[in-house]
Amino acid sequence: MIPLETRSTFKDRLRGRSLSVPDGDGRLIRIKSTTLKRGTAISSSHRTLFNVSDYGTGDLAFAEVGIRIDEQDRRGRILRHRDVSVDPFATASTGFVIEQLGLHGNNPEGTIIFSNTAPRGDKKTGEVIWEGEDEKTDHRFVFGVLENGVPVLAVNTGHNLSFVKNHFSGLWVVNVPNNGTQFRSRDNYPKAFDILEGRRGRSLIGEEIDPKTIEDPPVLKIFPDGRLSLPVAYKDGYGNLKTAVRKNDFPPELTGVRSFEIETEGVTFPVVNSLSGELVKEGDLFITTGSSGPKDDPYLEVNQMFGSAAHKLGVEKVTDHTQIVFQAA
Repeated sequence: MIPLETRSTFKDRLRGRSLSVPDGDGRLIRIKSTTLKRGTAISSSHRTLFNVSDYGTGDLAFAEVGIRIDEQDRRGRILRHRDVSVDPFATASTGFVIEQLGLHGNNPEGTIIFSNTAPRGDKKTGEVIWEGEDEKTDHRFVFGVLENGVPVLAVNTGHNLSFVKNHFSGLWVVNVPNNGTQFRSRDNYPKAFDILEGRRGRSLIGEEIDPKTIEDPPVLKIFPDGRLSLPVAYKDGYGNLKTAVRKNDFPPELTGVRSFEIETEGVTFPVVNSLSGELVKEGDLFITTGSSGPKDDPYLEVNQMFGSAAHKLGVEKVTDHTQIVFQAA
């Protein structure tokens, strides 16, 4: 690991700290930051690259982007590519995955995250812009460093960075074109990997971004009539619906409730609350603590024992607005 360099004079403290990024030959590129936390570093070790994007499972785009990234990785430090596909334009799913891989993985020194999930269009007019947004929109490509040293290269829009917004040591705009092509993640964004290559990447570091400006993650909502709405963040291959609500954020007065009801499209489904200790039988829908998030405060899931909760509840795709609304039975 290359240690964080900190400045000692009052004048330099006002300017913030600088992150030293290795170029593979012992030389350093320093990136100034007003938010960088003491002890942060980026590893110079070989890495696994996680591409978290909405191309579609097994899509050709993953291969094309991977080839361009390998071309930029001239020192061969990326040894493995792991592709994670989310549903189209699902920024909450993207952010959920970035948190899981960036914060809760077992090998932060060997991890780098790349992502391109970018709903296109003007928020005010609804106009779809197929050639890529310009710098006047909020869909800019950014480079960030998490507290554990994991580099993140992603589009700053929607909830893509929401789940890690409080864990950035530094976050900057990347000076790569954000227009002129429909396939920015292949034609433009791989150039950002020069930042990790050394001094020649210095010019790619643009203005610093305050992580506080990033959207907050979706949250649990309580309606006046007592119904609860849990935002769904991710659907896994078994049809389990991973919510954006952690165990400690679930209303404590409802933890002991044995069962709930979910109504969707006029059909009511009983849901066992396993948080109460109630036993779950084959075929039951149930709420439980899941396998994602921090071990001491995991995210809640809605699952079906030996079945697919997503299929049962008619959740074909997860969007940024997918909710599960339920009430005590």
